[in-house]
Amino acid sequence: QQRRRAFTDDEFERLLQVAPAQRPLYLTAAYTGLRLNELRQLIWADIHLDHERPHIIARAGTTKNRKEAMLPLHSQLAEELRKIKPENASLGERVFNILTQPDKQFKRNLERAGIEPIDALDRKIDFHALRYTFATKLAKEGVAQRMAQELMRHSDPRLTAMIYVGGGVKVA
Repeated sequence: QQRRRAFTDDEFERLLQVAPAQRPLYLTAAYTGLRLNELRQLIWADIHLDHERPHIIARAGTTKNRKEAMLPLHSQLAEELRKIKPENASLGERVFNILTQPDKQFKRNLERAGIEPIDALDRKIDFHALRYTFATKLAKEGVAQRMAQELMRHSDPRLTAMIYVGGGVKVA
C-alpha cells in the first residue's frame, strides 16, 4: 500500500486558492481531522460557533470508532464556517454538499494548484492526506502525543505516532 503524506503549508494554501468552493471543506478536514464520511454527515447542529470555545461535536453515529468526540475549532476555520452558514439554516441541514465521489474534483484541484499527486518518495496525496495534514499541524504546534491521539480519535497511540506523524508524514 502506497504511503500518504501531508500537505506542506505552501501546497495547502495553493489548494485553497484554486478551490474557493471547496475551501471550507478542505479547511475543516485539515483543522479537525474529520474523515470524508464524517464530513458528509456533518450538520449545523454539530457545529457550535457561538460557544466560548467554538467546536464541533462528532456524533457517535457518524464516527468511524462510534464514539462521540469534541473537536476544537481553529479560529480561521470558525470564521470560515460563520461565513458559509446560511442565515436560516436548520439544525439538521448538512454543512457540506459533498459529491458521491469527490476524487475527480480533488485531483483537478491538485493539478490546478500545481501539486503532484505522487512525490519523489512515492508518497501519495489525496483527500485523506488532509487528515495527515491535521496530524502534522498538531506535531508542529508541539501538541502532546496523547492529546493528538485523542484529537485524531485513535485507540492505539502507535497509529498516531508511526503512521500519521512518523512513517508517512514528514514533520518539518
